[in-house]
Amino acid sequence: MIFLSRIRLRGFKSFKNADIALSRGFICLAGPNGSGKSNVTDAIRFALGESALRSLRAKKVSELINTSSKHAEVTLYIDGDKKMELKRAIKDDGKNGKCIYRINGKRATRTSVLEALRPLALEVGSHNIIAQGQVQHIIELNAKERREIIDTVAGISEFEEKKKEAMNELEKVERKISDSNIVLSERVAYLGELEKERDAALAYNDATEKRKGARYTIVKREHEHQSRQHTEVSQKYIAAKAEREKLAEGLSTLDSKVTALEARRAELSAKANAQNARDGTLKQIEQLKVEISAAAASLTERKKDLTRIDARLKELAGKKDLQKKKVQQLSGEISKLKTQLKDLNAKISSLEGEQQKSESSKLSTIRSKLDSLVSSLQQSRESRASLSSDISKSKEMLTMRLSEIQSLTSSLPKLSNEKLEGEKGNISSDIDSLAKEIDKFFSKEKDLNKSIPLLDRRMLELKEKHAILRASVSASATNPAISSVLEMRSSIKGIYGTVADLIKFEPEYSRAIEACAGNRLTYVIVESLDVATAAIERLKSQKAGRCTFIPLDRPQSAISAESNAASKSPSSLGLVLDYVSCDRKYFSAMSYVFGDTLLVKDVESAKKVGIGKARMSTLDGELLERSGIITGGSAKSSILSKSALQKLESDIEDLKKEREGAYSELYSIRESISKKRREKAELELKSKGIELEIDSMAAQRKSIESMKEKIASVQTGSDSLRQQISQKEKELLSLNSQIEKMQQERESISASIATEEQTEQKQEDAHAQELRSFLETRSELDSSIKTKEGELSLLREQDSELETERKGLLSEQASSKKQAEELTAQSEKNSKLLSQKEEELTHLSASMQKLFAQLKSLEEELSGFSAERGKLQFSSDTLSRQLSDLEAKKSILESKLADYKVELESFGASPPALMDAPKAQLEDIIKESDLKITSLGAVNLKAPELYEEKKKDIAEVQSKLALLADEKTAVLHMIEEIDAKKRDIFLSTFNGIAANFKKLFNLVFKGEGSLLLEQPSDPFNSGLQIKVRDALHERYIDSMSGGEKSLLALLFIFSIQMHKASPFYILDEADAALDKENSRKLAGLLRQLSSNTQFVVVSHNDAILSSSDIALGVMKTDEGSKIVGIQLTTATNIAKIKKVPEN
Repeated sequence: MIFLSRIRLRGFKSFKNADIALSRGFICLAGPNGSGKSNVTDAIRFALGESALRSLRAKKVSELINTSSKHAEVTLYIDGDKKMELKRAIKDDGKNGKCIYRINGKRATRTSVLEALRPLALEVGSHNIIAQGQVQHIIELNAKERREIIDTVAGISEFEEKKKEAMNELEKVERKISDSNIVLSERVAYLGELEKERDAALAYNDATEKRKGARYTIVKREHEHQSRQHTEVSQKYIAAKAEREKLAEGLSTLDSKVTALEARRAELSAKANAQNARDGTLKQIEQLKVEISAAAASLTERKKDLTRIDARLKELAGKKDLQKKKVQQLSGEISKLKTQLKDLNAKISSLEGEQQKSESSKLSTIRSKLDSLVSSLQQSRESRASLSSDISKSKEMLTMRLSEIQSLTSSLPKLSNEKLEGEKGNISSDIDSLAKEIDKFFSKEKDLNKSIPLLDRRMLELKEKHAILRASVSASATNPAISSVLEMRSSIKGIYGTVADLIKFEPEYSRAIEACAGNRLTYVIVESLDVATAAIERLKSQKAGRCTFIPLDRPQSAISAESNAASKSPSSLGLVLDYVSCDRKYFSAMSYVFGDTLLVKDVESAKKVGIGKARMSTLDGELLERSGIITGGSAKSSILSKSALQKLESDIEDLKKEREGAYSELYSIRESISKKRREKAELELKSKGIELEIDSMAAQRKSIESMKEKIASVQTGSDSLRQQISQKEKELLSLNSQIEKMQQERESISASIATEEQTEQKQEDAHAQELRSFLETRSELDSSIKTKEGELSLLREQDSELETERKGLLSEQASSKKQAEELTAQSEKNSKLLSQKEEELTHLSASMQKLFAQLKSLEEELSGFSAERGKLQFSSDTLSRQLSDLEAKKSILESKLADYKVELESFGASPPALMDAPKAQLEDIIKESDLKITSLGAVNLKAPELYEEKKKDIAEVQSKLALLADEKTAVLHMIEEIDAKKRDIFLSTFNGIAANFKKLFNLVFKGEGSLLLEQPSDPFNSGLQIKVRDALHERYIDSMSGGEKSLLALLFIFSIQMHKASPFYILDEADAALDKENSRKLAGLLRQLSSNTQFVVVSHNDAILSSSDIALGVMKTDEGSKIVGIQLTTATNIAKIKKVPEN
């Protein structure tokens, strides 16, 4: 058993110095009023850590300290099962007093003191200390307040604190859940919009990738195909160009041969002129023949041209059948001409035989002599002619070789590639320049590609803020029931919207309007009371929450005369209602919402108007009620943040324009890049063409070296010919001298036979003329055959001509016909003149005939060369046309290749994979993709990425909500547990106290006393009644006498103290209201209880005093209160007075 064994006081209240020894059991403090009895109990409470001055019956710290001291000190000695020395000292410092605690001599704090006392059940409290007036206080309590004492004893306050903390935590959790739900609803709504943008972006990307893959496949294939075609065309072009150059060489060679033959023919004509006196005529004949031959050749060329033109025109007109007939006709004509030529050759042979037989024997004798001379002369001449011929041939050969050297030298191509190399260098420089420009554009494009996603992200952030702000501006954000009501508008007619949604105002008045209207801004305006009732019933059925409605069919409050007068004050800005605009039919509702509140600039202006005269709202949002109450401060958010919403919308519009400008600049840069890439590709193709030409030149160098070797060989042969010509010219001079002598002899013989010759001249002329005619006819037949064969060859070679040449061919045809007509007329004229001249040549010597035959042979050879030249020229013209076509094709292919290369470069370093599909299918894919892209319109390509981010954010919020829901469930479960434990502990405490009360009642009274709860099912809303039942009737404490009430109150207190046992109890004049009988009963009860518990009782009652184990007297002296101790032995009822020395 633990008990207080000693109390030592130093300067505490009325005790200057006291040392009180205490024992177990029942201790009574007695003494006159004001002696200091209660100061002893105050000292005990003070030492145990009581901090409330009121409980210590003091108003200030100085009242706890003895007037002769500067500080107070109380020491308690606890003995028994647990020993402890507890000391508390206090010093008056003018404030709350500085306290010092010590436990067993060691410095301590109040908390540590309380912690040390708690295991010993020595805490200061109502369960072990009954202070003055406490009994009367309990008597005066109502039933519910009485039950609250049980709450205190049961420690319900601790549970209430825990429940309060739990409720606070629940409120926080619910607030977090509400905030999270608002954020979640806002983000889910925003995510819905973002999901559409994401789907559009994904569809756009899919269509773009498909289109890109299909287009890349087409372009790649076309580029490869066009590259192969370009290579083939370039090779054909180079080959055709080389072939044309060879033909040019052939034409040059033929021209050289024709020149040599013309020189030979001129030489023969000169010889013929030297041997015959009729040189003039012969010269004229030869000239005519040359002209006729030239005209015939030209005419043949014209006819060839005409035939070619006719054939081409007919071919262009689709008349190939006519061309075949022409070929057949020409073949027949050639066959007939060859037959005629054969017959004519037979006639010529016959005529020459007859001519030789026709000469007379007389003339033959003369002539034989002459022939002998002539034979010698002829031999000499033949030798001379042979020598001259050899010289001529050598000269001709020399001329031909010189011509060949000239031709070969002139035909040597100038393969200097310096110009091509220079051009290639310039092109390379241009390509590098274009590449740098492309890089600059690409750098700008890269910067824009970086800035545009930032703009897109900023746009989405602003849209998200817009969605959140729009949701926060909406009244439904603060009350979810409003959303449900607004959704009813489709089914319930007459729901117009919230006050906030139906009004308009200037942003500068938003705070004043919000302060004035408050929660009324969330009220829903409806047409009638019936509409409001229907909406409320719907809310109930849906369990969607509560909402306030303003029916328009109910009269609203009017503006008071006092407010109307105050609104006209100079310091007033008028009624708040005047600054709100709305539809006229809502005016009565707005009158109710804003009432007769005035708008003032600030609080000072409100003072000038007069506080209390009217309800007023300042521009900054302070609200002054008529009662003088003022509300103000800063708000977390505003329902009326429409101005911020409008600014955000303006920012979004500005950002949209900035984004459109960036896209416009990007498209412009891409167009410039495409243009520069095309120029670069064209230059690269041109450079490739130059490289092909340079490669072709390398192949031609070998043939050039061969031609140079040939030129050197010909040059060596020419030098040899020059030496031969010099030798033969010397021999010719010797022969000329011999021939002159023989000619003189011949002239003498010629005179003798002149007469005879005249006789036979006529016969000879007739035969010669006929022979000449046959020879001319044969020459014409040969020429015709060759001409027609040439025409036939040309006809067979000509297959097709282009329609674009038709007009040129017609012009050329007209010109050729005109030239042919002129040549024909000229030829006919020259033929007639030739016949006339040939008639004059009746006597031709054998040498003249030989010369004539040689001339004929030369003419035939010239004709053959002319035909060959025509073929070569035709082939050259054909190649020129082919080159023109190839060059056009090459140019077209280069243009296409440039376009394809630019497009291929646009796919970048990582192009899409090639698609295995035909071109038609790829084009369908491109078409479908273009339609899809067009239908999608402007797309935010950052939406998929942001969608995933926002989805992740929402998942986090949902996860947080789930955790909050679990936390709320846990808190609710904890509250339920607290309530259950609180109820269990309360009922357990109540039942224990009730049992104690019943037991104590039986010790004091007869009958049955009990404690009853008015509402047992709801104890915490129930009152506590004290009921007494004896043999006659039942009574409650409220109907009993004062003494009975006091004793029952003490029993109730003791029942509580018994439930929560303490080592000691203090009763300070608790028996003051008891009569003698009830005092005796109380004394007996205390006597019984003190066997196991220490009681310190302050009393004036003799019954109490006589029943105590120790009676301590308290006296008031000049030096303060003093203690006198009296020990009583109740068994013998003899009092032994023992004086205790004064301290």
